[in-house]
Amino acid sequence: MAEEGQVLKRDKQARLEQLEKERAELELKDEELQRRKEEAERPEKEAKEKHEKTWKDVKERLRQEKEQGEAKELFTSIDTNQNLHLEAHELAVRTEYEKLANNDGEFSEEEAKEILGEAYVTFQGFLDTVWPKLRDTFRDHAAAPADSNADPDSQEEKKSGDLDEHEESESHDDDDDDDEDDQDDVRTHAKDEDDLPMPEYDEDTKHLIEVANKAREEYEEVSQQLKKIDNELSTIRKHMDLDLGTEREFAPLQGRCFEYTDREYIYSLCPFDRVSQRQKSGGGDTSLGTWSRWVAVGTNQHGAMMFEHGLRCWNGPDRSVKVHISCGTEDRVTAVSEVQRCEYEYQFESPAACHPDHLHSHRIADEL
Repeated sequence: MAEEGQVLKRDKQARLEQLEKERAELELKDEELQRRKEEAERPEKEAKEKHEKTWKDVKERLRQEKEQGEAKELFTSIDTNQNLHLEAHELAVRTEYEKLANNDGEFSEEEAKEILGEAYVTFQGFLDTVWPKLRDTFRDHAAAPADSNADPDSQEEKKSGDLDEHEESESHDDDDDDDEDDQDDVRTHAKDEDDLPMPEYDEDTKHLIEVANKAREEYEEVSQQLKKIDNELSTIRKHMDLDLGTEREFAPLQGRCFEYTDREYIYSLCPFDRVSQRQKSGGGDTSLGTWSRWVAVGTNQHGAMMFEHGLRCWNGPDRSVKVHISCGTEDRVTAVSEVQRCEYEYQFESPAACHPDHLHSHRIADEL
């Protein structure tokens, strides 16, 4: 086992040196590809920002055109004498805007004049100062069903007439559904300009994006290779730093796991990593601890393994395991016991413990 451990050590050392050389070469390539990526991204960023600003300006123009169109529609509908002046008496008959005054149920010319700010306004004055006050109410009424502003008496007459024409109402309902669909189309068309999809980039911008994407992909590929090498280097260095015995005789145990089954549980031991248990009937693993340190037995500094900080017991300590190692012809767990609440002991046999130093220290311990 000691000889095997030394071979493993030499293999790990050779692999470590190879990876360090590969990493140095890749790091130079990574720096060059990062520079190319940044160079490709600068014109890409400028072109995309230019396109997006142009589209933002277009949306702003569309918003202003929509605002002016709606304002013109309202101005024209209120300017009943068509003299291009919106006068207080003309606004006063539009009772839906009375709530903008004192909302007392009456809409006087004086109240209308307060909204206008003067006796009358031209369209430009209306657009600048009055339209912002009336806009929300106008849009609410434009989106409301057509019958919402009808006279109550006429609605009652219509209701009475509909009772006499019950058989025809179903076809009328179909027509109404069509009307509602038309209104939905109008509302969809009048959506906020922010909902409009941005046009595709022009061909020059698309080319810049393609070049930048390629540069990013090449850089990312090398970066991933570096990360992979770094992970392997970290694993090897951890292995090299581990105390695997006087002559690294316990190295062959690393990366392996062993199980022991009693009447109720299946116990697992992964040297230098973790220990756990699970019920034979099924379910997940319960952590009994992770690798902590060697524990001396007599003069043998590698007589037992200590695993700590397992899953905390209910109203008790964290679970922990002490693995007693003895000489054996094969690697196997021979027994598991819970010596105190949440404190376990494994008995583990291994040819690695047949090293003369271990046998000598165990004899001394037995004599004592």
